[in-house]
Amino acid sequence: MERENDPGAKSRKERLAVLRGQEAHQRELQEIADNSRAETLAKRIQQRRRNEEASGIKRQGGCNAQTMRCPEARVMKLDTPECCKGHIRTIMADLAKLMDKAGIRWWADYGTLLGYYNFGGLIPWDKDGDLGILGEDREKLLELQPTLLGMGYHATYAPPRPTQRFRTGDRMKVKLSSRNHTNVDIFIWHERPGGILDRINYIGADLYKGREFPKEWVLPLERGQWEGIDISIPREGKKLAEWRYGERWQEPLRVKHPSEARE
Repeated sequence: MERENDPGAKSRKERLAVLRGQEAHQRELQEIADNSRAETLAKRIQQRRRNEEASGIKRQGGCNAQTMRCPEARVMKLDTPECCKGHIRTIMADLAKLMDKAGIRWWADYGTLLGYYNFGGLIPWDKDGDLGILGEDREKLLELQPTLLGMGYHATYAPPRPTQRFRTGDRMKVKLSSRNHTNVDIFIWHERPGGILDRINYIGADLYKGREFPKEWVLPLERGQWEGIDISIPREGKKLAEWRYGERWQEPLRVKHPSEARE
């Protein structure tokens, strides 16, 4: 039986967690392969729209809360349509106001942070928004869920899975609607010994990004403009972006993550 104070046991558990994360990522890759028809459909629609533009045909409208999101919004190789970008902006603006009013300490994270520094807003091919909050403010966030539902959003919270580190958990996802899955993810960061922020749960793609980091990189928060919206930015945002994505973080790729797993 492994003892809690046995360093070897802890190391084995960490290796097992990474292995499970790699297995989770393989499942995600399989899901992508199984969903290749969506990418094919998106490319067909993109070609169709180029043909329409060449013929002088102007499309009216786009996706909305009553429709499914655009096929291009599920494929990283294609730019995200303006209608979908508009939905992300709307969700982000509403969340910013609600979380500021609730006293939640939140900040731009992951792709949203990359977009802030490199584009002043959304990365042209990004498909969602990413925010982080401190674990102490989780209950305040959950108290906003009825308000978000009342605004027409489909806001869901996945409870923590402490024994399954690389499975979705302890995260809120705010979708435009139950039908249109354009969304903003809110990740919850808990303080560990030594002033380190860490998540209870990650997903397979997080194997390829820097994960836990010093709390001092975030606080005190700063403010900045993202797509014309006043948002919170980590104090050491550039350092966090480089930790997440590597030294070439100022050259975002049209992929979900780099090709090599991180320790």
